[in-house]
Amino acid sequence: MAWYWWLTWSLLLAGTATGAFLLLRRLWRKAVALGRELTRAGEAAERLTARADELAEQARARHPVPPVALVRDREEIRAELAAVRASRDARSDARAEHRRRTWERWSQHWR
Repeated sequence: MAWYWWLTWSLLLAGTATGAFLLLRRLWRKAVALGRELTRAGEAAERLTARADELAEQARARHPVPPVALVRDREEIRAELAAVRASRDARSDARAEHRRRTWERWSQHWR
């Protein structure tokens, strides 16, 4: 009867060792695959960052942002403000003139 116990325990030990080997092999393969995917993700992130920097530079070239007002000369800021106000006033005058001409046309039409 003792040899049944030895056989049973030997089979259990062999089965456990085989199962552990298969489990460890599967985990190793998964870890290697994860490493490959992380490498690919890192490369994609680098490409994305480079492209984002390139697009940001193109956007800055198309629409430059004026420097911060605190480091600019006051006279330069006042001149820029006067130019903006003059442009605004010219557009406002043009709209008022257009409304005046439209009103005259309509009032002549309906008399």
